[in-house]
Amino acid sequence: IYMMYTPPRAQRPYPRRRKATIAEKLRFADWRVPVLRIRWTRRKTYITIGIILGLNVLFQLVYPSDRLLPNARIDGVSLGWQTMSEAAETLNQAYQEHSVKLVGDGTTIASPTIEQLAITVDNTDRLAHAQYPLLWRIMPLSSFWWQPDVPSSPKLTTTTRTEQYITQTIMPVCKRAPVDASLKVEHGKLVVNQARRGGECQRDAVSHSIGAISPRLVQGTTVEIPMRGIAPTITTDAAKALEQKITKVIGKGVALKVNDETVTLPANEVIQWVVTQPKDKTLVASISASQASGYLTKHVTPKVNIDPGTTKVATYDLTETSRTDGKPGRTLDIDATAQQLSEFINQTRPQPAAVMKTVPAKVEYDRNYSSTEDGLNALLKHYAEDHPGTYGISFLEIDGKKRNASYNGNKQFVTASTYKLFVGYSVLRREQLAGWRWEDNQVCFNKMISQSDNPCAENYLKVIGYDIVTKDANDIGFKDTTFAKSGGPYTTANDLARFMVMLDAGQNFSSANRDRFLSALKANVYRKGIPAGTNGTVANKVGFLNGLLHDAAIVYGSNGKYVLAIMTDGSSWNNIAELTKRIEQFRSQP
Repeated sequence: IYMMYTPPRAQRPYPRRRKATIAEKLRFADWRVPVLRIRWTRRKTYITIGIILGLNVLFQLVYPSDRLLPNARIDGVSLGWQTMSEAAETLNQAYQEHSVKLVGDGTTIASPTIEQLAITVDNTDRLAHAQYPLLWRIMPLSSFWWQPDVPSSPKLTTTTRTEQYITQTIMPVCKRAPVDASLKVEHGKLVVNQARRGGECQRDAVSHSIGAISPRLVQGTTVEIPMRGIAPTITTDAAKALEQKITKVIGKGVALKVNDETVTLPANEVIQWVVTQPKDKTLVASISASQASGYLTKHVTPKVNIDPGTTKVATYDLTETSRTDGKPGRTLDIDATAQQLSEFINQTRPQPAAVMKTVPAKVEYDRNYSSTEDGLNALLKHYAEDHPGTYGISFLEIDGKKRNASYNGNKQFVTASTYKLFVGYSVLRREQLAGWRWEDNQVCFNKMISQSDNPCAENYLKVIGYDIVTKDANDIGFKDTTFAKSGGPYTTANDLARFMVMLDAGQNFSSANRDRFLSALKANVYRKGIPAGTNGTVANKVGFLNGLLHDAAIVYGSNGKYVLAIMTDGSSWNNIAELTKRIEQFRSQP
């Protein structure tokens, strides 16, 4: 509105005395002046664009020839504003980190980086082609989109370390074992697993292939390594021929002779039992006894089974006093029957037959024991033989008849945590002789014995020394106890029992230390073994490690005091408690 041209006074259609309204000014305005101004602004725009383009061309003309343009990218790596030498270093580093997939016969052998291959990379020659040409410099705006056109790959040079890498890393894995054909069962039918050729790299071929690498960062690099083919021993055709033979022999079923009758084994069952394995460069088929066991046990065993009788044996201590032999039984020998079926499917036997085996009569013992040491020794021996696991047992009666008995008493077992008894003795010995203060050791000692705390025991061993603890034990008569033998420490049931007897008597212990040790043993928190088999008070130390379960105890029973040490491998706490109960019953007899 302010730029509008107002006509002369003579041309005004309204009186001079009155000021024109805005509407009147709009109606009688001369619009030529604004139009002329618009045309003048467009020319200025063209001039401005021309100046900008001129400045751009000037920039392009004076841009350093040894420096890449701001948006330059080579092999996907941004190199803007870098000098040629800087760009070469950047590309060299990128190529050093580039992985090369080595493939042999379709299988990936390895994917080392070029740096791992010890190949040197030089991009200097490539970047000589990356200079901004004069023809493009005079073309406006070319600096925004022009990209250097360089050769596809840098210069690579192998080194002696490349050969070492090939020898030490690539060659050991540059092979693929051939896969022999085999048979498997699918949906009740035998199916051939196809054979597959193997391959092995040749050293010269690997070196040549790696030396001819032409890597590209943006595309990934795969190098084909030629491999010498290795044929499988058992071909697909051989497996197919065996499959056809077995399928034909089995037919609709296998007639198995069972005593005087014939039992037809369904074809779909027998097929499930077929297994194959290579032997002497051929594929051999057989019947798996474990896979055939379920069906044969259910359908064939009842036709031949005869239950065994019972042999009754009476013993007194370790002496057999009477025997009544029971008749043996009979059952199906599944392994031998499977062998007959194997020979049949291999056409070396015309008809398979069920094979029987003898089942010995069951044995029932009527065991009686005298109240002597012989009777107690027999009780320990029979109990160990009648229960699973390996046992070492030692019994020493302190009160009453003072009987002693053992079974494998001198057999060495890994101690598990019973070694803490000997560590405890070494600690108290130093309290008596070496000036150790009980107040400094009371908490850890009680934790080690009552709670079987490992850190306390291990710290004592570290301070005292394994050899010293072994010497302390050996010096007081425990010759089969050692902390120095590999795989240990080791001890025996006899050593554990004698240790408890010595502790109870106060031998080699001061009166105060004896009471301290016994108090800690009576506070033991593990009570599933010997304590569970008696109603008396028990001072005991257990050990458990993997399959090892040990318990050594002083038992204050109703018939007097005794010591019992039971070491086991593969037994249970219930069996240890049951043996304790049997000994309690033995001691209660007159």
